[in-house]
Amino acid sequence: MKNVLKILAVIGIVFLSLLCYGLYRYGPNFGVWILPPSPQAYGKFAISRMEKLGLYAQGEKWDREEAKAIRQIKSAKTYKDTYDTLEKLVKVAGGKHSDFIFANQANEDVRENQLPQTKLVDSNILYLKVPTHTFGDSNNNRNYIKILDSALAKENFKAVIVDLADNHGGNTMPMLSGLSRLLPDDTLFTFEDRDGNKRTVDLPEKIEKIKVPVALIINDQTASSAEMTALAFQGLDNVKIFGKPSAGYTTCNTVVRLYDGALLQLTTGRVIARSGKVYENQAIQPDVGTDDALTQTQSWLTQTLK
Repeated sequence: MKNVLKILAVIGIVFLSLLCYGLYRYGPNFGVWILPPSPQAYGKFAISRMEKLGLYAQGEKWDREEAKAIRQIKSAKTYKDTYDTLEKLVKVAGGKHSDFIFANQANEDVRENQLPQTKLVDSNILYLKVPTHTFGDSNNNRNYIKILDSALAKENFKAVIVDLADNHGGNTMPMLSGLSRLLPDDTLFTFEDRDGNKRTVDLPEKIEKIKVPVALIINDQTASSAEMTALAFQGLDNVKIFGKPSAGYTTCNTVVRLYDGALLQLTTGRVIARSGKVYENQAIQPDVGTDDALTQTQSWLTQTLK
């Protein structure tokens, strides 16, 4: 019996040793750290994520800037000493849609989250104001989706205005889920990484559809996830887009959390629209350019309904 216990103890020690080594070696890839990294290890980890994932982290320019960044972080005494270097390098790795968010900024719960607004205009046109929605908690996400979906579940309208003007983006899925009654169940758009690997984006669940004319409003402040939402509608037979060209942050981002809570917001892919058009931080062009999009959308929908 004692021998059995010894064998089990040895197996347990070996297992724990392998587990600790695995967490030490690979844990940082998933935001798990056994020991606090040195500033140099902290910086090198961030750079390795950029190199592996960044849409533009290839070629001579990247090699030159990466080597420069590694030299600069050698003298870092704190994590903050690496911030300026990482902030500059992430733009090289991912372009204009990428950013380095300092730990104090990432930990501040300052959000632009607002809830959607809905109302009837011209008696039979449903107006949906779809605002910026950052990564809030699950209750906030559910409320956001419910307001949009509940309005669309009613049957007292014959056309819809989806207003994405001044929506700076954030979390795409609550926007798409809330508007899913207006969208098809097939692929909405596709992300493509630098190696040509593709990942399709579809609605999270099938739901009863509403087939009515849809007017979409965008402007130069419609950005990021709001642009993805616009692309989900672009090219549908019953949809027309009004307003001004969007902000031009049409790429896929991945968020990497660092040891101290700082974040790498890193562009990892381009976007392929339903039409096959490839977007790589290009603006979405409206079908109808106008400074008075709301009036124009109501006019078009009124004519369409007649």
